[in-house]
Order: sequence, then structure tokens, then C-alpha cells
Amino acid sequence: MYKASVVIASLALLTLTACSQDDNKPHQTIPVTQSQGEKPLGVVVARALPNEPPQNGSCIGWRRGLAKGNEENTLQVQKCLRALATSQRSKAVEQARQLSGWQLKDDPQFELRELVNTLVAFPEEGQLKAYLDQLGVLTPSRADDSSTAADEPPLTPRDYLLQQGRVYGFDVETGLFPNRHDELLASLAQLSNSELRAAKFQEIPPSDYDAEDEPYTLIGIIGDKKYEMSAENYGDWYDLDAVLALLNQMANENSIADRFVTLPTEDQTAIVLVITTDALTSLTEKQLLNISDADLARVQGKAAEQAMIEAIEKGDTEEH
Repeated sequence: MYKASVVIASLALLTLTACSQDDNKPHQTIPVTQSQGEKPLGVVVARALPNEPPQNGSCIGWRRGLAKGNEENTLQVQKCLRALATSQRSKAVEQARQLSGWQLKDDPQFELRELVNTLVAFPEEGQLKAYLDQLGVLTPSRADDSSTAADEPPLTPRDYLLQQGRVYGFDVETGLFPNRHDELLASLAQLSNSELRAAKFQEIPPSDYDAEDEPYTLIGIIGDKKYEMSAENYGDWYDLDAVLALLNQMANENSIADRFVTLPTEDQTAIVLVITTDALTSLTEKQLLNISDADLARVQGKAAEQAMIEAIEKGDTEEH
């Protein structure tokens, strides 16, 4: 296989369609220069794609924007396809098959790839539910829980899991010190259908809120086995990465099939999903479910916090 740079260099005398500075404007044709040829192949290919908006009630459009991960374009197509799948599933499946051949930006924040892959893999009503039942990931009793009810019918594995799966949502900013990681560990362990439910947890906190270099020690006890995990001192924010690492270590070393992972969110709330290893492998290998970094919610929360501080400081400066 040729390296990307060799392939692009061989096209130097040809022309490619490249985007203008505004992703939502029609594309134009410009020659490929040597400096462009030095860019990764995927970047140049994405820039060369057309970017016409969806037309005549179709969800198909913004091809370049989808490849580059343009948020506005991606969410528009995602919302359109979800609505179409609810009202005219066969038409949505047809358009999903077309979109499945497009380059879609890998970003856990977007559900478009999950939706497209699900509609292609399970074109008929009921097929997805049967697959999830076979995996054993749904809890029927939660289907009747009004607190998990959704405004729209479930279309993807993520939709079903949020309504009927073993999930736990919470704010990763506790407003406390110490953070009581032990209480969070105990709450998450209750989602397991195993001896983890009887495990005991302890937290040894740092000496001070501001002692950033002094970690927590998290302790888990199951039977006669004791496990320890260091956790970062993030002030009044959980170290969720350490929490899940401890639970997964305890599960793995005691031959418990459950794994603790996080689903993507857009703010400082985290959603932990408890799911068997086999089911998680099946869903992720088929690209039907996005899993996020455990620290994502804290990073997003801190970014929003900093933006608010800067906005307040800017306002004070302008007043003076």
C-alpha cells in the first residue's frame, strides 16, 4: 500500500474539489499544491467532498460537513434521520444505507453513526429489540418506570439502554470535600447482578482540598479480598476514571462478567453503564454503541466553569 503522502503527491497535477472557508457554501475547484500534498490523505479527501444541504425532504446532505465533524451539519442530519425513522422507517433505512457509505467523523458526542449503523443492521421493526434481548442487556422492569420514559420511541441501542439498561447518572462535581468516592462505588456496585452488590468500599482522602499532589486511596473489599486504587484529588470533582478502574479490576479478578463504562454526555453529568463483556464487545464491534472516556464529564464541566469565570471577568473589565 502506498503511503498517503505518495498518493497525494501523484495527484499534484490534477485538481480536487476543496471547501471554501465556510463549510456550508458550495465547493470550488482548486489545484493541489505541494503544501496541501503534505497533509494527511483523510484531510484532503474530506475537503474535496461536496457539501450541498439536504433537499426535498431528504436527510441526505452536508457530506463534507459530516466528514469533518461539523456540529451543526451533523446534528441536522441526525435529527432529520431520527424523525424519518419514526414516521417512515423504510425510507429512513434507505437513506441510512446511503449514509453508511459516507465518511462520518468519529466523535462520541454524535449519535449519527450509531443511528445509521443500527438502521442498516436492523431494518425491520422489532429486530433491534430482539437482538438486545438476546444479549441480555435490558431490564424489563425499568420499561415501566416513568422516570426513564422518553419523548421519542427508542431507535438505537443507546436509547434502549438509557430506558431499560443498568445505568446510573450523576453530576461529577460533588460540591463536597472529601468527595465520598466510597458512596459512589457502592451505588454503582448495586447495578451488578453479582457478588459485587455485597462488596464494601472505603475512601481515604487527602489531608486538604488543595493538596493536588496527594491522592485519595479507594478501597474495595469482596469476600476476603482487598483491592486498592489511587484516585486524583480534583477538589470537589470525582475521579471517575479511578472509580471505574477499581470496579472493573474487582469484577475481572473475581470472574464477574460485568464491566463498568461511561456513555457520552455533553456536560458535567456522567452516565455509567454496567454491561457484560460479551454484550459490550458485540455492540462496539458492530459500531452500534459509543463509549466515552470516563473523565469526559469532568473535563467538560471544568471547561464550562472556566468559560463562565472568563465571561464574568470580561464583564467586570468592560464595566470599568
